Amino acid sequence: MTNPLFEPGHDWPNNAWLSPSGTSESIMAEGYFRAADSLVNQIMSTGKDLDFLIFPIGFLFRQAIELWLKSIIRNGNKCLDNHVDFPKTHNLSDLWKQAHTITLQILSPKARQENLYISTKTNQRITNTINNFSNTDKYSTAFRYPTDKQGSSHLPGISYINIRLLHEHMTNLNNDLMSIDAALEHELDLTQENHRVN
Repeated sequence: MTNPLFEPGHDWPNNAWLSPSGTSESIMAEGYFRAADSLVNQIMSTGKDLDFLIFPIGFLFRQAIELWLKSIIRNGNKCLDNHVDFPKTHNLSDLWKQAHTITLQILSPKARQENLYISTKTNQRITNTINNFSNTDKYSTAFRYPTDKQGSSHLPGISYINIRLLHEHMTNLNNDLMSIDAALEHELDLTQENHRVN
């Protein structure tokens, strides 16, 4: 049975392809980031709709971060052969602590020589950016709903958000997390290759 909302049309260039085997957190993270990036570029070129679109933009950026962190945790646990439950939390700071701990355990001397690791400066930038976002939107609700369950504003004390500055921070963070995830995928490939050889 087909669903009329989610079915192919005759105009094939407008049909998105979803793999029958499923997708990954990294693909979804890149999708959310690109959506936010497109909206920011649209606003900066037209000067229109910023006060409306800041909410989906904030959510899209946050969702991208969360998915990158979960991808790093998943790939890292595969490298370590850890059979642990996937993190259920939406708290970005907690996810980054897990992701960072796993990353430090895995990256080999070879990977470090190839600069497939995070420098102290980059680590501090990632930590600061994630903590700043998490302090404002701990559970992924601040940009989706105007108030919390108690009726309090989700963004108290924030009257203005500069979209250019937010975009710069999120682009840096997206690139940093993507690089870490790629390094872990590289390590996972090496690990799997070693298992095949041995």
